[in-house]
Amino acid sequence: MGFENIFLPKSIIADLYKNNLVELITIESRISIAKGGIGSHQKDSLQFLGGNLKNILLLVHYPANEHLPDKQLDFLNRILKACNLKLEDIAIINTARQQANESDINKLNIRSILIFGDCISPILNNITATIFIPVHADGITIFTSPSLDKLDLPTKESKDLKNQFWVSLQQFFRL
Repeated sequence: MGFENIFLPKSIIADLYKNNLVELITIESRISIAKGGIGSHQKDSLQFLGGNLKNILLLVHYPANEHLPDKQLDFLNRILKACNLKLEDIAIINTARQQANESDINKLNIRSILIFGDCISPILNNITATIFIPVHADGITIFTSPSLDKLDLPTKESKDLKNQFWVSLQQFFRL
């Protein structure tokens, strides 16, 4: 018997890769999310990564990925942890794959939006945003930042950007 014919139950595979696999479920499965389940969710036709438990939307732009690359997701998880947040607290939408409009924002009951990089979205049409300076519009606070890629480079410029980002993010989340 060779190793080519070994079949593992889905539960064992999920345990082996619990930090890497994404389970597709709908937003209506909030019970699963409350018990610690996270993954890719769909509200009507809008797909997002995370659980949106704290009504925080993150917009990213990665044309080659469903949501965002693993390296950037790891970096984002470190940022979230420093802000006392988890992936299940937020919703991540990749604007390269889909657009979120005002109706989507209302359905998700979003109160804060963090924009990483050059995301183009209809919700930003009438808003002038300056990097690291929160803007308030229609009961939503919007915060713009360089892309996760630029923040996580091993350069002095990136380190300086990351420091500015962190100071501004602390004010944004009142940490």
